[in-house]
Amino acid sequence: MAHQIAFASMGGVLLAARSQKQYTGGSRAMVVFCATKFREELPPRRFPLDILPPQMPPNRLSPNRRIGPMTPMRAFWTLGLIFLIRGLLSIGLYAQEVAQESHEKSDPAVVSLLAGRCLECHGQSDPAGGLDLTSIGGLQRGSDSGDVLGKTWETSKLWEVIATEQMPPKVKLTDKEKELLGQWVSQGARLPAEPIDRLGISSDYRAGYDWWSLRELAPSPLPIRIGEVQPDIEEGWPVRNMVDSYVLAKLRSNGLKPNPGASPRSLLRRVFNDLIGLPPSFEQIEAFERNPSDEAYGLLVDELLKSPAYGERWGRHWLDVVRFGESDGFERNFPRLHSWPYRDWVIESLNQDMPYDRFVQMQIAGDQMQAGAAGIAAAGFLVSGVHNTVVGSSDRMKRIAVQDELEEKIGTMSQAFLGLTAQCARCHEHKFDPISSESYYRLAASLRGFSHGEREVIDEELERLERGLEIERARVLAQLREFEQGAMKKASAGELSAGELSAGSAIPLPVAAWDFESSGLGLAGAEKSAAQESNGRIFYDTVRGLAGHWRGGQQASRAGLGGGLVLDGRSYLETDPIDFGVEEKTLAAWVKIDPLDQSGGGVLSLQSLDGSVFDAIVYAERESRQWMAGSNGFARSESFGGQRESDPRVHIAMRYRADGTIEAFRNGVLYGRGYRRGLQRFEAGKSQFLFGLRHGPAGGNRWLTGVIYKAVCFDQALSDEAIGELAREPRLGWNLQEAWTKLGESFAKQRQAYRSELERIDRELVDLRASVRKKIYSVVSNPGVGPTKVLLRGDVYQEGAEVRSGGIDTIGGPRGDFGLAPDATDAQRRMALAQWITQANRSLLARVIVNRVWHYHFGVGIVETPNDLGFNGARPTHPELLDALAQAFLEDGMKLKSLHRRIVTSSAYRQSSRPREDGLSKDASNRLLWRYPVRRLDGESARDAMLMIAGVLDRTLGGPGYVDVDYKDTNGTTYYVPKSQEPPECFRRTVYRFNPRCERTSMLDVLDCPDPSATAPKRAMTTTPLQALSLLNSDFVFQMTDALVDRMEDPQQADTTISKLFRSVLLRDPTAEERVQCRQLVAKHGTKALARALWNSSEFLVLD
Repeated sequence: MAHQIAFASMGGVLLAARSQKQYTGGSRAMVVFCATKFREELPPRRFPLDILPPQMPPNRLSPNRRIGPMTPMRAFWTLGLIFLIRGLLSIGLYAQEVAQESHEKSDPAVVSLLAGRCLECHGQSDPAGGLDLTSIGGLQRGSDSGDVLGKTWETSKLWEVIATEQMPPKVKLTDKEKELLGQWVSQGARLPAEPIDRLGISSDYRAGYDWWSLRELAPSPLPIRIGEVQPDIEEGWPVRNMVDSYVLAKLRSNGLKPNPGASPRSLLRRVFNDLIGLPPSFEQIEAFERNPSDEAYGLLVDELLKSPAYGERWGRHWLDVVRFGESDGFERNFPRLHSWPYRDWVIESLNQDMPYDRFVQMQIAGDQMQAGAAGIAAAGFLVSGVHNTVVGSSDRMKRIAVQDELEEKIGTMSQAFLGLTAQCARCHEHKFDPISSESYYRLAASLRGFSHGEREVIDEELERLERGLEIERARVLAQLREFEQGAMKKASAGELSAGELSAGSAIPLPVAAWDFESSGLGLAGAEKSAAQESNGRIFYDTVRGLAGHWRGGQQASRAGLGGGLVLDGRSYLETDPIDFGVEEKTLAAWVKIDPLDQSGGGVLSLQSLDGSVFDAIVYAERESRQWMAGSNGFARSESFGGQRESDPRVHIAMRYRADGTIEAFRNGVLYGRGYRRGLQRFEAGKSQFLFGLRHGPAGGNRWLTGVIYKAVCFDQALSDEAIGELAREPRLGWNLQEAWTKLGESFAKQRQAYRSELERIDRELVDLRASVRKKIYSVVSNPGVGPTKVLLRGDVYQEGAEVRSGGIDTIGGPRGDFGLAPDATDAQRRMALAQWITQANRSLLARVIVNRVWHYHFGVGIVETPNDLGFNGARPTHPELLDALAQAFLEDGMKLKSLHRRIVTSSAYRQSSRPREDGLSKDASNRLLWRYPVRRLDGESARDAMLMIAGVLDRTLGGPGYVDVDYKDTNGTTYYVPKSQEPPECFRRTVYRFNPRCERTSMLDVLDCPDPSATAPKRAMTTTPLQALSLLNSDFVFQMTDALVDRMEDPQQADTTISKLFRSVLLRDPTAEERVQCRQLVAKHGTKALARALWNSSEFLVLD
């Protein structure tokens, strides 16, 4: 370097001068010239000492002026001056050497070591001890205790703390690291002028922006040409595509060879399970054995990829990754009955081969990208995790709950799509990956604008069809009412009692009516039979013959009550499901409240079968001795402001208008004031009436004590006049069943024709409405969530700088800010986030999903940790192959089916699983893929295979999942208990199982199916005695065994049965020895014992 050369030149001059006995003026001038020249060659602003002025006056220093002889005194002062100059120069040169070195001339190994071991404490932001080691400027400023460089490196404080192992304080430096730092200090402690970004440099202790997974893809040339046959390997092992080229090259470099191809049976079991999660048939294996060519295999792969079962299989994998569960988790664990549309969307998207980048974007902002149910269902990803509904009353606990939920969402999203554990930066800078707390809170700002909830989606086309059916229903209903009114007029001519309808009555025919006072219909007439069977059928509706059932305590008549339905506060009546739908309606009853001081009991209630939705005539629930229109969660309930009840016997009616207005009438007069709170529809086949109970299930203060004499329900809002007339005629009844008998068969047939037409329309409406109005558990935007601030150390009360919506600085350039306004909407934030994840670093996105797909095909990924491609994750065994597959994936338009095809058609995938001594000795874990890894079926695949082989598999696609648990709410907590036996409606593929958290069936549990409370990118694979016991003795296995044997067994031909069982379960014929053993087993224990033994065999459970 220039100043080093100058220093060397000056040193030579000084030494030459010393050798002279006398110093001439010329030699003095040379000393001054060299010192001056040295100063001029140094950067003028950074050299700390002005040794000499840039120019000397001509009369004082001239090369032509001769200086007199050197006297001893002059020599003494001249020599002293020389040594002084040399000392000053040495100090200046040491300081300048430190300052002059640029970033390019700093040792990268030292910079990496400092970033990994020192800059966490000695960075720019509040450095420990005041020492900033990120740049030369910080090093020169020193620490709080002063200069750290010293006059020489041996005396520097910096070297002292390194040599004495004072620093770093926690994990000591290795000898190699100390040696490196010693050389660095001795050479001038060179550092760049610009501050070192600790997150930007990878080291042995943490990842930086240059970490392998964060770099752009860099595919290398194929090491072995595609199509090349390997003569030294059995069967030639052709290099069929890029997978084989990289795998084979890696094997050869490690002194290994791959296995030859697998048998047709093994290969087909493998590829069927991998692509569709179901076994092939014996006939398909036979066909492939006859023609195992590459062309035939390729056609088979294409057929499997087109199968709807492909989406079901790979949808299950994805649901593991995104921790999809159908209950909230935590203490309450409420079920989510409408979260299944997200599962269906995943399956359908995979079957359609949706480009992966759009697949990702839809799950973050689908409700903004696509109108209708599909977009809303896709966004269900964001709320498919746990949700704490019990957060405490304190402000601190509420804030912590919000931050905990954000951390869970950020963690799942970053791991699923980017393979990074961004959630670890909530309280501090990520300890191992280049993710700052600011980046974490930018992600939090992107996801803060929504909450968990249900959204109703309406299909406009189907809604038009619904309106048309409703018009048709109204026309048929009007015809039926006109016919029934005419029939009643005829029947009233002496056939019906005086209390029947008169020609001029304002009261229409009801849809249901009960007369508990009439002989044989109420309590008095049923007393004898009730004593024999307290829960038997005891009464019928007089209009349709709707059967009712007594529930609760034993019935008993009470003297002096004069008949009626006697309720003791512990019993109630419920009807069978109604066969008509009700929306606008009037409920009325003649009742005696005894005693008047009771609360919350229901007189007449119309409810859904599970009691979750209801409209009811309720007494004194919120206000003492006052009537109320009861409803689920008080959704349609308000105070009427009516009078307190003083008369125990009263007629009460509730009128529900189409516009949502609800009014009460007491003894035919308006009770207080009405209000408008909406209208609830009760579906045919899904609703029922209750008497004496507010709603089911029974319990609490829902019971009524008293007597109900009559009750009636109209499917329209009666006029004030009709309600008044109804109240004045307490003996009024509609015994239409008796009337039809009196009027003859022709009337009955005509009436039945009208009713059949109505039932047809109602069925169509029920099906249509299920599609027209669909509830979907998804994101619900929350406007006005306020600014997001960095929480220092994660403390909800220690707020730092405000941040805007953004991503991680690691990805997509130096900053992850989306450039949105502080008040950007939830839609804008999530759209920007979706674009950033899929476009900022497509290389990382592609690496993560390619590795994930590889993991499910081979049991372990190229990177063994599918959710973590950061520092704490595993390193890739075949990095060149991973990049090549990721690049091809991008070039294929990010289509997953192309990736599957490339993998499963390779020779590496198609090789046998046979073990070899050389492979086991050099690569026992098979990470180099010298053979195909043996794998056990996962729980879902085992269950689905058993259903299919037993011939009972229901292949219905989509819709609400089957429920194999009983669940109930106990003190606000929902408990899920597995059913002892699965009914036939549960015989669907396991991906359609209603999947609550903290509950699994025994068979799925022992076969390592994960709980959806947390993401499961890599399932555990255990071997325990419980697995064998479950596959031998569980209720499900018994059910499947019964079904299989019923299909296969030929009592007269044991050998035929044995062959059928082997072909169905093991996909081969038994050997002669096996046949003998099977005959003995069947003879001693029966065919079912053999079937259960086959379910438990490794040949069924293991893919080789």
